[in-house]
Amino acid sequence: MVIGLGNVLKFSDNHNFFESVAEAIVEMQQLYINPIEEIPLNFGEETTVGLNDLFYNPNGSNVTVSLTNNSNPQSLTADVENNILSLTALGIIGYPTLTLHGVSNGLENDYNLKIRILDPDPITTSYVYEIGDSPEQEPFPYNTENPYYNTLLDLSWTSFIVTETGLLQSLNIDCMWRSFEHFETGALWLRSPSGLEHIIFQPEENGYTNIDFDLADFYAEPVPGEWQLYITDTEGNGGHEILGVEFEFEIIDDNNDVNSEVVSTNLDLIAYPNPFNPSTTISFSNTNSQELTQIEVYNLKGQKIKTLVNEKFPAGQHSVIWNGRDDNNKPASSGIYFYKYKSGEFQQTKKMILMK
Repeated sequence: MVIGLGNVLKFSDNHNFFESVAEAIVEMQQLYINPIEEIPLNFGEETTVGLNDLFYNPNGSNVTVSLTNNSNPQSLTADVENNILSLTALGIIGYPTLTLHGVSNGLENDYNLKIRILDPDPITTSYVYEIGDSPEQEPFPYNTENPYYNTLLDLSWTSFIVTETGLLQSLNIDCMWRSFEHFETGALWLRSPSGLEHIIFQPEENGYTNIDFDLADFYAEPVPGEWQLYITDTEGNGGHEILGVEFEFEIIDDNNDVNSEVVSTNLDLIAYPNPFNPSTTISFSNTNSQELTQIEVYNLKGQKIKTLVNEKFPAGQHSVIWNGRDDNNKPASSGIYFYKYKSGEFQQTKKMILMK
C-alpha cells in the first residue's frame, strides 16, 4: 500500500507522524462522502433523493447504498431502492436521523442524514426563562475563586426546570459571552431533558461577544423537565462567563391538532389482536369511494415491508389481514411495526407489535 504525503499531512496538525499515518490508512479504507444538506418536509409531503453521489470510491467502482436506521419512524417513513431514497413525512413533527450505509469493493462508510418534519401551520405559545449570570470570573492566574473544567459539575451552574408541555418549534438564547483570555478553551453547552446535548457556542476571540440566535438542533424536542446549561474550559482555569442569559421557548401547543388536514381522524383504524402472532386484522372505514386507499406496513427503520391494500373501496367499514410476512413472502421478525392508512389527502399511522 502506498500512502501519499497529502493523506498524512491531512491529519498531522495535532498528531505525531505515526498517528497521522494510522489515520490516513483508516480513511483510505473507507468510502469518501459528499454530504447532503438537511431536508425539510411538511406534513404529508413525499420526495425522492438520488444517492449515487453520496459516497465515492477512489477507484471509480459503483457504490450500493442501504438504509440501516431511521431514528424516528413515527414522523417519517423512508426506504432505499436502487440508490434512490424515498421519504414520506407523517403527521408528527420531528427531526429524524437516517443512517445510510455505502458499500463498494470491500470499502464502506456511514452517513447520517437529518430530515426536519414541519407543521406548515403550527399553533404555538412562547415562554421566556431568565437564567441570569454564570459565576463571576477573573483573568488567569487570579481566577482562584471560581475555576472550573465544567461549571455544572464544579460550580453547580446551572439547571432549570421547564414546566410547560409540548414540542419545541424553536428555541432562542440571548446573552453576552466574555472570555478574559485563551478564548479557544471555552465552550457553551445545552442539554435537553431527553439527554440531547450540543455545543451551542464557541468564541472566536477574547473579550465580549453578543449571543442571540436560534438553536435549530433542538427542534421538536419534548420541552418539560430539567434543562442544563453549562460552560466548559479545557484547561480547567475557567476565565469564561456569560451574562444576562435568557431563553425563549416557542412550543407547539398540546391541544394543537398536528394531524389536521393531512391525517385522517378515522377512529375505526385498528389492528386486532395487538400484540399478535402470527396474524392480525386491520379494520378501517372509508368515506369516499372515489379515492384510492392504501394500507402499508413499515418496520422501525421506516422501511416499507408490505403493501396490504392499494385499491378503491366503497364507503363503509372494511378489513384486511396481515399474516406477518413481507412483500417477498418472508416472515417478519418479532418487534414493533407501523401500519399506515392513506386515502386521498388523509393519512394515519398506528403501531402494532409482532410477538413470536
